[in-house]
Amino acid sequence: MVRQQDPRVVRTRASARLAVLAELAAHGYGGITMERVAHSSGIAKSTLYRHWSDVHELLADALDHGSRQPDVEAAVGSARDAVTRLLAHLAEAMEDDLTSGVLPAMVGAAEHDSRIAVVHHRNSARRRARLCTAIEQGVASGEFPAETDAELSAWSLSGAIIARRLLDGTVFPPTEVPRLIDAVLGPAG
Repeated sequence: MVRQQDPRVVRTRASARLAVLAELAAHGYGGITMERVAHSSGIAKSTLYRHWSDVHELLADALDHGSRQPDVEAAVGSARDAVTRLLAHLAEAMEDDLTSGVLPAMVGAAEHDSRIAVVHHRNSARRRARLCTAIEQGVASGEFPAETDAELSAWSLSGAIIARRLLDGTVFPPTEVPRLIDAVLGPAG
């Protein structure tokens, strides 16, 4: 028998996850505490500690439950379509001030805390692996050139979207994703 979670617990956990990410984006890794998360979320600190042993565990949980990539495996379409959906999702996420604020803070946090580094690198690798798989499928189907390096292409594609937001301060329009794919992987057909 599957036991349903109490909706209040689900809401509390979701609010705390969002609050810890907002605190990370606003104050950096060194500035997040359970006290700040409690204050910004309106959740009692004792309630936070019932769900997470410390702010590191809360942050790791928030990152693991963060923005979900589109389910490209179940989608109908070509490998190019799958790559387009994954990159458009990334471009849309980078339009969000919270996401674009959390990313550089996570890089800094990963440099100083091995627990956060593990979570950050695991999540990054998981997301990149889905993109690599879609590119590999495109190579196998002949949609992308046979000599395509999926890993290097995934870094190039996602890096262009992330760098534009973080280094230039402008968003990469999701509508421009097909042109980016053409530039890195070659035009369709």
